[in-house]
Amino acid sequence: MKTSDLLVRCLEQEGIEYIFGVPGEENADFMLSLEGSSIQFVLTRHEQGAAFMAEVYGRLTGNPAGCLGTLGPGATNLLTGVADANMDRAPLLCITGQGATARQHKESHQIMDVVGMYEPVTKWAQTIYNAATVAEVVRKAFKVAEAEKPGATVIELPEDVAKHMVDTPPLAPKMVRRPAADHKAVAQAIDIIAGASNPVILAGNGCVRKRASHQLRRFCDATGIGVLLLFIPDPALRDAIIGRMPLSLPAVFAISVTILLILRVVSFIGARNLLHLMTGRYQRPMVEDRAFLFIDLKDSTRITEALGVVRAREFISDFIFDVSKAITDHRGDVYKFMGDGIIAVWQHQDKGALTDAVAAVVAAERTLTRRADRYDNRFGHIPEFRAGLHAGEVIASEQGDLRRSIEFNGDHINIAARLEQKAKEHGRTLVFSEVVAEALHDTGVPTESLDEETVKGYSRPLRLYCLKV
Repeated sequence: MKTSDLLVRCLEQEGIEYIFGVPGEENADFMLSLEGSSIQFVLTRHEQGAAFMAEVYGRLTGNPAGCLGTLGPGATNLLTGVADANMDRAPLLCITGQGATARQHKESHQIMDVVGMYEPVTKWAQTIYNAATVAEVVRKAFKVAEAEKPGATVIELPEDVAKHMVDTPPLAPKMVRRPAADHKAVAQAIDIIAGASNPVILAGNGCVRKRASHQLRRFCDATGIGVLLLFIPDPALRDAIIGRMPLSLPAVFAISVTILLILRVVSFIGARNLLHLMTGRYQRPMVEDRAFLFIDLKDSTRITEALGVVRAREFISDFIFDVSKAITDHRGDVYKFMGDGIIAVWQHQDKGALTDAVAAVVAAERTLTRRADRYDNRFGHIPEFRAGLHAGEVIASEQGDLRRSIEFNGDHINIAARLEQKAKEHGRTLVFSEVVAEALHDTGVPTESLDEETVKGYSRPLRLYCLKV
């Protein structure tokens, strides 16, 4: 019989049911040999489609299907689907034609190094040069394709070799048992899992290929260990695990993204503001008692002139970060960033809110003092600030359409801003109103009274206070 006849008989012996492809002149003998075969040839419109069809067949059944193309462009068209099967761990046999061996050393039409092209993207690729080796080559191709982890193998059959006569019989397939883990390695794995605080199982498609999903589910039910599904989970694996396990990759991904988005939004607008926007607390304007702290960087113009715009922005960003942390650490919310300054807000009705606001100023000043060397070494300047603090009733409401925010309106906000200017005039870090001084009276925080002064935007004089040095 011809070599092509033996090749078809070997494929039948291996249990091949379908070959998908687009034949060419160099596949003529192989196609003639298929005429009396039990193997069904499926003609496709394009070789790439043939390779993908064979891949899907292998993934669904666990048994290889064949895909076929001629030399040159036929082989290159198969490449994408074959490579995908190999990466998706689907068993597949690719058969390509090739020009006669007598002209392969020449620059002959469409002859190229097919095996060399396929080697990086398959488990094994081989040309049949001797008709007597067909049975061995086919047996190895199937053994390699089906062995864990399964993948694609390639057999190239030159047109002249396909015509050679041969009397070698096919080799019978033999079932090979998959290797088992050494009992010492299993014992070591058990010890590692038992000693782990939060073990997680990373389960791939091998659980389905080797029908281990039921055992995996039993193991997880018994231990309570969560499962992350890797790669592209097979539907059977999803059915076996998702909904039964405490963790699955889609759920972990969705939860992680949601948490990251929430944290990002909180970093932009604050936790309380996010809660109020979600619950619609301020869809209608409300009167609330709030404390406002205005903080402004001293000598920002001089620093910008000395450092330049970009370096000055880095300096101000570090300053704002340090001050903002002190505010949030003392139950405050950053209401707005104003260039080189910050407006912070506290719920005045909360017990100790004004004390927290003063403590935030003290903490910010200490932080900047503690980091003075770092600022000096990096920028040649040490940040200082002035602040004004006042509390009273304001109107709180949601504003904006596409971008919603909570805004405050009222004279008491303006007073806090004016007190920050008074801090500059008096050379004090913090100046606050009598409302704040009264709240601090029983706390033991030493305060010092300044003069009564008229504040722009407020009709009557205000008694000003500062912290006693």
